[in-house]
Amino acid sequence: MSLTSVTARVCDRLVSRSMATMSDSPPLLPQVMSFLTSFAPLHLAESWDNVGLLVEPLNPPPIKKALLTIDLTEDVMDEAVAANANLIISYHPPIFQALKRITGDKWKERLVSRCLENKIALFSPHTSWDAVKDGLSDWLASPFDFAEKQPILKSPGRLSNPAFSHHVNVFSHPPSALDDALECERILNQNGCKILSSSKIENQFKFQAIAQKESLSGLEASLNNSSCIYNIYERVSVPLSDCGTGRVGKLKAAIKLSEAVEKIKKLVNMPQIRIALEKGKTMDSSVESVAVVAGSGASVLRGVRADLYVTGEMLHHDILDANHCGSSVVLINHSDSERGYLSCFAPLLSQHFSGTLDVIISQRDRDPINIV
Repeated sequence: MSLTSVTARVCDRLVSRSMATMSDSPPLLPQVMSFLTSFAPLHLAESWDNVGLLVEPLNPPPIKKALLTIDLTEDVMDEAVAANANLIISYHPPIFQALKRITGDKWKERLVSRCLENKIALFSPHTSWDAVKDGLSDWLASPFDFAEKQPILKSPGRLSNPAFSHHVNVFSHPPSALDDALECERILNQNGCKILSSSKIENQFKFQAIAQKESLSGLEASLNNSSCIYNIYERVSVPLSDCGTGRVGKLKAAIKLSEAVEKIKKLVNMPQIRIALEKGKTMDSSVESVAVVAGSGASVLRGVRADLYVTGEMLHHDILDANHCGSSVVLINHSDSERGYLSCFAPLLSQHFSGTLDVIISQRDRDPINIV
C-alpha cells in the first residue's frame, strides 16, 4: 500500500525518533528487542494483553530479515519460512490463552512448533502500539485535521527508573562462559547498572540491564577490556500524557460526513467501508469531532462524545446505542483498521539498523472478512 500524505505525517515523525546503529552486521535478537521495547514500552499495553517476545529459539541467529503482519496465520507462517525470516512481528499475539502442549493437532500449536523448528523469533506489540504516541491510534486519526486531540483512555502509571537512560545487553564468550559471566556481572555492578535479568542458553550467559548516562564511559571501557560481547542503546522517553488507547478530539473546521468517509477509505486503501448513520443524519451532515479506536472499539468508545466513531468492528446493539446517543459509526473491519500502520513502522525499524535488517510486510496477511 502506498503511503498517503496524511499517513506520511505520522511516518515521518516515527522515523525522526529512530537512531540508526553503526554496525554493518545484522543485529542480534536482544538488540532488536531493545529497540522494539524502547519504541513502545510493554507497560503501556492493557493489563489483559499478552505482549512482548512470545517465542525465542535456542541460539537464535542474527536477525537478517523481519516479517511484519497483523495476524500470524498458517499462510503467513508459510510466507515467513519461504522468505527465510528470522523474526516475525505479529501485531495480534498468536499466543493468548495458555498452551498446554505443542503438537501438530491445532493450528496455533503448529505456529509455535514451526517457529522453533525454523529458529524464528516471534514478537507481539498489540495494545502497546495502540497506546504509544505516533503509534497505531495516531495513524488511524491522521486523516483528520484536529484542533485538539487526546487519548480516550490514558495510560496509567509512570516510566520506571527514569534515571536509567540506556539499555545494556551483555553476552559471555562461550569458550570460558562461566568465568566471563562472573566478569560481566561484576562489571555491571561496579558501574552502577541495574540488572534486569540473567539467563543461560546452552553454553552462553546473557545479562539484560539498564545504565545511567553518567556511567556509560566507564562501563564501555570496562567491557572493552573484557572478553564479553555487548550492545548499549538509549532508552526512548515516552511522555505518558500523550499515551493511551484510541484518540478523540475536535476538528479545526467542520467537514461533511461524506468527506470524512472518503478520507478514511483513502487511508486504509479500501473502496468500500460500512457506516451506520446517527439518528436523523445524512451523508451531508456536519462532523465537528471524531473518535477513533483500532480493532474492536465498542468498550472504549462507549459514552465518548463525538460526531463520528471510527473503528474496526462493533456489535449490532452497540452500534444502535451509538446512533441514538449522537454518533455515526464507521466500521472498517477489525484488522483493516490496523494493517496500514505496518507501512509506517517498516522503514522505522529498517532505518534504525542502518539497512542491515531487511524488513518486509506480509503479502498474505488479510482480514478474514471480505465484502462481495
